[in-house]
Amino acid sequence: MLEKIKALNRALLELIMGILFLGVVIQIVGLFVTAEPWKFSVAMWLGVAAAVASAVHMYISLDKALSLGAGAYSAATRSSMIRYFGWALLLALLMLTKIFNPIHAFIGLLTLKVAAYLQPFTHKFCNFIFQETDPIPQAMPDEEE
Repeated sequence: MLEKIKALNRALLELIMGILFLGVVIQIVGLFVTAEPWKFSVAMWLGVAAAVASAVHMYISLDKALSLGAGAYSAATRSSMIRYFGWALLLALLMLTKIFNPIHAFIGLLTLKVAAYLQPFTHKFCNFIFQETDPIPQAMPDEEE
């Protein structure tokens, strides 16, 4: 199982680990702060699921866009608009149905942004789990004139 996880794109794996870690932390805090913890939990985990889906979509779409060459900018823009539309649709559905609080789902969505800042820590954690070390960058040899 560890080998299958290692085969994934490392940056995507670290981002998803950060999202899930933040989801757990927010879940624990939310249990003590909210009046209806189960509603908070469901809405927040919907947001976390959307954040994970967004990270995977971003990885796939950027990989495709980078292979396009001249049309990369328009492809990346189109895919980011699709992601933002999906977020808006999720929040609009929550607002219209009034079953769950859309702010709680938005908190879950924000884990994607915060997890990007936590990437150095999740990278070190992955290195610890996989028993790896980062290669030491080699100094560039001085060019003779």
